[in-house]
Amino acid sequence: IPHMGVKDLSGFFCLQGPVHHGPAELERIHYLVVADVDELGANDFFQIFALGEIKTELTKTDILPWAEYAKNRAEHRRRITAIKRTRRVEVGPFVTFYFESADTMWLQVHEMLHIEKIFEEDGIRAEIEAYAPLVPDGGNWKATMLIEYPDPHERKRELARLIGVEDRMFVEVEGHARVYAIADEDLDRENEEKTSSVHFVRFEFPQATREAVRAGASVKLGCDHTHYPAHVEIAPDTLA
Repeated sequence: IPHMGVKDLSGFFCLQGPVHHGPAELERIHYLVVADVDELGANDFFQIFALGEIKTELTKTDILPWAEYAKNRAEHRRRITAIKRTRRVEVGPFVTFYFESADTMWLQVHEMLHIEKIFEEDGIRAEIEAYAPLVPDGGNWKATMLIEYPDPHERKRELARLIGVEDRMFVEVEGHARVYAIADEDLDRENEEKTSSVHFVRFEFPQATREAVRAGASVKLGCDHTHYPAHVEIAPDTLA
């Protein structure tokens, strides 16, 4: 895998399809299984991790040349869209979470570089710095939170009623205390009149909670805001 400087594939694995991890990617994987390495593609380098590692950062070495990405853009978008589909969780009828990963942010950076036609090192670095903080570090979950009311009049009214809602989102692991979201660390996305329809949130988990998730405990994602009480159990496929 030339992009990683790897010559010996011992200790690596691949699958015939996307290699990805759901929100349960709370810690390092301790063992990887060597499978059919003939199925490895040159464009899959960013999805293959060294023995014992889950990718928890995005760096310049992960970025493809502009022309190389453009050549296979449709395939990249198809693959990452499939990953994002498993990471989508609806809380009530109007709030949706997209749990981010190194894969989803890899696509986001490449799409921005492609659309904006950014070739210079400074521009590439700026995009990485903008999106790299959304990659979970192994002890937390990070997500994009969308508040979606189709009717513009209802949306205006409800965003005014839902001030502070981003701070009332929680993850509740069976047998453990709720973990509330840390929201919008880059900038404040609400004012005295309304909250934003887009928030970026982080859930930090204590060690015992991480271990419970890995052991198969049920997990709820919810909100206890006065004007939006809702919760949902996260599906096993999403936690996988």
